[in-house]
Parts: sequence; structure tokens; C-alpha cells
Amino acid sequence: MARCPQCESSNVAKIAFRDYSVVYAVPFLQRKKILPKHSKIFAYACVKCGHIFGLTLEKPEKFAPFAEG
Repeated sequence: MARCPQCESSNVAKIAFRDYSVVYAVPFLQRKKILPKHSKIFAYACVKCGHIFGLTLEKPEKFAPFAEG
């Protein structure tokens, strides 16, 4: 179970950002072969202090073409 890194509370909820709350990535050097990629964002929210933490992409593999390594 997740714990809030801010206040140490275990009273947290898993949340999903909606609508336009997605991550878009476009390469620094535009290439015709590589189109912009996007993925939904999930996180945890502390019910006690309101801190949002643990941001996670739903489909991180979509960003593999942008990795430097």
C-alpha cells in the first residue's frame, strides 16, 4: 500500500487524470517517421494533506523512441 511521502499517511487514493491531462512528447529534432506520442497519467493522492505523488504513465513503452540510452 502506498504511503504519502509528505505526511506519512496511509490514507491515499489512486487517481487518474482526465480529459487533456496526458503527457505529449515530441522529439527535439522533428523527423517525419516519429510522430508525437501520448499516454494517460495515473498518480496517488493523499486524502489527509492533498499531496499528489507517484505519477505514472499508462503506456510508458510509447516513449521508447525518445529515450537516450
